[in-house]
Amino acid sequence: MTTHLPRLDLAFVSSPVVDFLVEECVIDADLRATFGELYVAYKKWSRRNDVHCSGACGFGLALRSAVPGCRVVRVSKADTRRWYTGLALKPVAADLAGWRRCAAKLSGGGQ
Repeated sequence: MTTHLPRLDLAFVSSPVVDFLVEECVIDADLRATFGELYVAYKKWSRRNDVHCSGACGFGLALRSAVPGCRVVRVSKADTRRWYTGLALKPVAADLAGWRRCAAKLSGGGQ
């Protein structure tokens, strides 16, 4: 289920992190992304848009505040990366949408 970010809080309306999420990410409970890939994309987006880039800690707090249901998880003891659930960068989300269409066709639901 894809959701849109609520823009009710005036502090969020002017937040560069929320602008980044709207432009570069998809919010969906089935998605996940590593903190590293999100933060690298945010830094690139900040440079392109001439926006002050939050530090890593501030960025993580803003993500969890802005995305309903966003959680930080570790997938295994061997994988030390922090994964954020509930969002992904748009190309990853596009791959998921394509996969869902393909799965629906294979199951006979998308003819």
